[in-house]
Amino acid sequence: MAQQPTRFCSNCGTPLAAGQRFCSSCGATTDSDRNNPTELGPTHSTGPGAMPIAPITQAISPGTGIAPLAQNIAPQLTPPPPPDAYVPDPYSSPPLSSQRYQSPVQGSQSSPGDLSLQGYQPSAGSSQAVPDFARPQKPGTTRRGGSSRIIVLLLIVLLGIGGFLAYRLLPPKTPLSQIQTKNSETDTTHTSTSTTSTSNSSSNTSGPLSAKTITFPKPLSFIYDDVQISIIDVKQAENFPDDDRSAAQSGVLRIDLKEQNTYSSYSSYYPSDAYSLLSPDGTTAKPVNTNQSGLDADISRTNWLDFAIASNIDVSTLKLQVGSSTEEQIIVPLKANADLSKYQPKIANLNQSTQYGGMTWTATKAETRLSSQGKQADAGKIFVTVTFKIDNNSAADFTGLASEYMRLQSGQVTNQPTNNNIPTTISAQQTGQTGTATFVMPKESTDFTLLLLASNHGSIYTSATQQATIQFQIR
Repeated sequence: MAQQPTRFCSNCGTPLAAGQRFCSSCGATTDSDRNNPTELGPTHSTGPGAMPIAPITQAISPGTGIAPLAQNIAPQLTPPPPPDAYVPDPYSSPPLSSQRYQSPVQGSQSSPGDLSLQGYQPSAGSSQAVPDFARPQKPGTTRRGGSSRIIVLLLIVLLGIGGFLAYRLLPPKTPLSQIQTKNSETDTTHTSTSTTSTSNSSSNTSGPLSAKTITFPKPLSFIYDDVQISIIDVKQAENFPDDDRSAAQSGVLRIDLKEQNTYSSYSSYYPSDAYSLLSPDGTTAKPVNTNQSGLDADISRTNWLDFAIASNIDVSTLKLQVGSSTEEQIIVPLKANADLSKYQPKIANLNQSTQYGGMTWTATKAETRLSSQGKQADAGKIFVTVTFKIDNNSAADFTGLASEYMRLQSGQVTNQPTNNNIPTTISAQQTGQTGTATFVMPKESTDFTLLLLASNHGSIYTSATQQATIQFQIR
């Protein structure tokens, strides 16, 4: 029968008898199977993936003898490789911390007391998990995140270079067609309605300019704010080079005008406020720009108005509205031979006389107009102007204010003059004096009665005066 090897206390190194469970010297618990080199040690974890613990070589205290079997196997023990990552059982208690593994120093002889350094000694009932960052990387591998970022950066650079090359290689965009109009006196002499296309070159554009022009055999004329206005032609284009505001439009309609201020002072006429363009669908557009604005006394000039409207619209369906909603408006159809007679002044030659204040008063003519003194009539009103010739064949001077003794009557309406230039004093034997008086009357008025009121105020008239009347019509 083979002799069992001598066991020693793992705590103090005292030799132990066979089957002894407790050290007689220090009282530590002993393991009867510890020195069995061929026996597999118990596993201390029952969780999934647990690894068995390698057998442990018992260290002995210095000065004590070494068991023959332990002495023979000690130099042959090699430490096991580090265990794989251990995933603990979520339903078991946390493992205890383990001792670090220390590999033996090759080429050196261990002393009997250092035998414990030659083995892997985890603590009982635990396994040490190796974290991911501590595991060695396989040769030739790189981190996936870094490679992805490099690839994305390269793609961005390549796309940017490709876009730049495409931009440089593409031909430049052709600018929108633009129009260069030319105003001259010869443009206004046309004998028939026509539609023409003109083509010009401009230094500020890279291509030809073209416009569709509609001319009228007879200019469309009317008077507004005492300004005689004539529409010469209408042009259609995408935009016009001499109008910086029309470049932002998708289509522009230009109306060329001739203007003459018939008033002896500054007119209240402002084209940007006066005009509106009426479309067939009922929409209204104001000018996006005009060449010139206010108009001084007795000035003649050319002008234009630009409206933002599609360049393919039929001009003959459009109407130009002149005047605000509070004024007597003028509606001009933009087509040849449009009837504007109702907006023209109407004149009646009277040559009717009466005696008043010792003098002979002759109404030579009467005129109805939609504007007077540089101002348009209010909505529903007209101006009626009567021109007089006055002869004083008496021996006394006449003195009086026309605003006090003169009235104009039509139906139930009787008004005094809003403006007149009749002399305040007419000397005795003075003949051939002239003057005018202007009245505001209802628009529908056609029959009128001029009243020279009776008066016996000596401070105003040289003598008592009886009332005189002159009746006339303007149709």
